[in-house]
Amino acid sequence: MLMVEILLLLCLHVGLIGWWLRGMRRTGQSYSFSIRTAMAATSLISTPSRPATTIICLIGSCIVFVRLIFLIIVSKKFSLWVRYWTSRKYILCRKWFFLKVRILHCHFR
Repeated sequence: MLMVEILLLLCLHVGLIGWWLRGMRRTGQSYSFSIRTAMAATSLISTPSRPATTIICLIGSCIVFVRLIFLIIVSKKFSLWVRYWTSRKYILCRKWFFLKVRILHCHFR
C-alpha cells in the first residue's frame, strides 16, 4: 500500500510539473484549477487515513494525466493545422479558388 501511495504521489507531481510548464505558455482558469486540485490531492495522498482518500487521489491523478496527454495531442494536431492553413501553397490555392468563384459569379449575372 505504501508503494502505491509513493507511486501516486510521484505521478501527481509529474502531472503538476507538466501543467505548470503548459500554464507558463498559456494562462487560463483551467490550469490554475487543475493545479489547485492536484495540490489538494497531493496533500490528501501524503497522509492517507482511509482507503477512500487513496481512491480519490488515484482518480484525480488519472484525470490530470488524461487531460495533459489530450492537450499534447491536440496542440500537435493544432500546430499542424495552423502550419497547413498558413502555408504559401494553400494561400495561393485559396486565392485562386476565390478568384474563380468571383469570375463565375460575374459571368452568370
